Amino acid sequence: MKKILITALLIVLFSAVCFADSLTFDTYIDSVSGGQNGFGLGLFPLGTSFSYVNYVPLLNDNFPQTKFNISMEFGYSSTSLAEYYTYDKGIPYWSMTVAERNRDYSDKYLSGEYFNPKTNIYLYVQQGFGTNPVSGTGSLVDLRLSWNTRYSMALEGNPFISSVDSLLFVNPDGSPKAPFGPNSSIHSMPWLQGNRMALNNNIGISSYWHFDKWTGTDAYDGLYGELSFEYGPAWLGNTLSPKSVQSNYNKTYVYLEEKLTLFSNKQDDGKNWTTMYIGHSNSFSHVGGNVVPENKIPGDRLRNTLTDSIWLHFAGPQFIAGDCYSFIEIGISNKVYWGNVVNELINQTKAIELISDIYGLFHLRLFGFIRFEYSFGYSFIRGISASDPKDMSNMAAPGWWQNAELRFYVSV
Repeated sequence: MKKILITALLIVLFSAVCFADSLTFDTYIDSVSGGQNGFGLGLFPLGTSFSYVNYVPLLNDNFPQTKFNISMEFGYSSTSLAEYYTYDKGIPYWSMTVAERNRDYSDKYLSGEYFNPKTNIYLYVQQGFGTNPVSGTGSLVDLRLSWNTRYSMALEGNPFISSVDSLLFVNPDGSPKAPFGPNSSIHSMPWLQGNRMALNNNIGISSYWHFDKWTGTDAYDGLYGELSFEYGPAWLGNTLSPKSVQSNYNKTYVYLEEKLTLFSNKQDDGKNWTTMYIGHSNSFSHVGGNVVPENKIPGDRLRNTLTDSIWLHFAGPQFIAGDCYSFIEIGISNKVYWGNVVNELINQTKAIELISDIYGLFHLRLFGFIRFEYSFGYSFIRGISASDPKDMSNMAAPGWWQNAELRFYVSV
């Protein structure tokens, strides 16, 4: 009955926005990767999203119109198991002695990759209040109530899987491999329990505070802040069977950003010539609960995250049209993780670590239809490297990373 009521609620909310007056379609090629066994060869779109937006005057004329939004996204990728945490108790590899790892937990680690289709539906209602005192226009604060549903599957592979030797979840005869099975309990990776089909629902309330103003293309002055809370308890449809709870968590997030325009120049026809601003931000997040789903697990599974970032943002000339331009960004980001390890059954392991990156980003957009982005970075401090701890002699070693993404948009 509970699942029927949740489904009915989603249908009602979906119907409420079907008369939307704004539609956006977005498909993307991500991370120069093609999924398991190279499916797509890095050139096939790995995801698609749709957004519908409608504005309705729910309050009187003294308030901005209320925004209704529904976003739907589908994507797939090859995903690796979190092999450095015991599957039954979630104890991290790096917290144990060599003797403990070899004597008690040598058979409790899972490794391999799987094919991971997933879809997401995000619904929210947002209302603005007051007036931004810096720009004199727009809201001072926007309040948002949201509902998010995410469905994912963990499959053996894509149609081009080459060998049964690479099977992860089942044997060649179709029988499940241990510890996978219809009644499996994999506490540290709840999305792989049972039939490995995970449904996660959460509700949220957020506030967005505006003390800033636009000073030119991709340039701003002032302050901006966010405060949000998410709640995804087990009773909110987060169990596909009584023995398989895939979500029972809460998350608090705080963000503060400051920007200062260094220069902003325009062409004779009013288009942007060059702009640059310097930005700085701090954020804090805490993830609680005894079952944290895959997409909400924090860095190195430590419950608390504090970040500090500073960057320079340079936007180049607009050409042909207002949405044809590029920008470059360089910055330094520092993250501190600390606290208990999420999804650890005994809830006793604690750690603290610092990760620091210097990064660069290039972004090009053409007519609002094509957007290309390439980013790279160098991690010069990597803490305890809990995400890759097997080489214990190299835990603080630096490393390069890079990512590329190509997106196609259509808006009507």
